[in-house]
Formats: sequence, structure tokens, C-alpha cells
Amino acid sequence: MKRLPDWLDQLEAYLAQTAREPFAWGQHDCLLDTSAMIGAMTGVDRAKQYRGKYDDKKSGLALARALGFKDHIEGLSAGLEQIATGHADVGDLVELPGHTAGIVQGRYIWAMAEQGRALVPYGNAKRAWRIPFPEKRPA
Repeated sequence: MKRLPDWLDQLEAYLAQTAREPFAWGQHDCLLDTSAMIGAMTGVDRAKQYRGKYDDKKSGLALARALGFKDHIEGLSAGLEQIATGHADVGDLVELPGHTAGIVQGRYIWAMAEQGRALVPYGNAKRAWRIPFPEKRPA
């Protein structure tokens, strides 16, 4: 899995298309929204095994465990290189307090919460994972 050549345009298009979409467990929550952001950048749906298969936090966690993961963050980050939070770049995956996932956007992180998607200060990142770039990184 690597970022598409136009990954940033694709990410921005996804964010614009879903800007007002409300939070809904199993449909548009932190796991699925973050996975969709990754999908926009890479063309890979990292949460296809979750979509439509849970309807609250408890059943989502049970599904992650049934899939062999400790939780949804472990499932979402599986196979990605964990990096120091200070080395995360725009488009990288991060974990935030409250067991929430998000995508770095400069000094902020795009993250979905029950109140909707928001920009959270980057200093809140607890862990980070690299979303790989193509072989030739754009200038």
C-alpha cells in the first residue's frame, strides 16, 4: 500500500465530500472515517472487514478482537511502520486520546468524534504510523 501520485488532492476531495456527514457507529465513526481518508490517499480500504458489521463502540471492539486485533487502532495500523509522533507527516495515521484515530494535516489532525469531524491540535497525538509514499515522492 502506497500513496497515489495525487493523494493530497484525493484526500482533500474526500474531506470536502464528507465534511457535514454526522458521526454514526459502524457507518461514519473514527475507524471508518480515518480508513476512508487512507483509502482516498492509497486506493486501499483498510476497514472493509468492519463496514456495516457493528453499531456501537462495544460491538466494534468485539469485532476487532474477533478479527485478531487488540482494538480498532491495532487493526487500522496493522502492517504500517510505527514512527515517532514528531516525525509524522501530512497524511500519516495517528492515535489520539480516547482511542480515536486521525490523519495528520500539518499542525492539526483530522479526526472524527461523536460531535463530528474536527481539527485537533497535533500535540495530542499519542502514536503515529507512516502511510508510505510512492517510490518517487512529489516535490
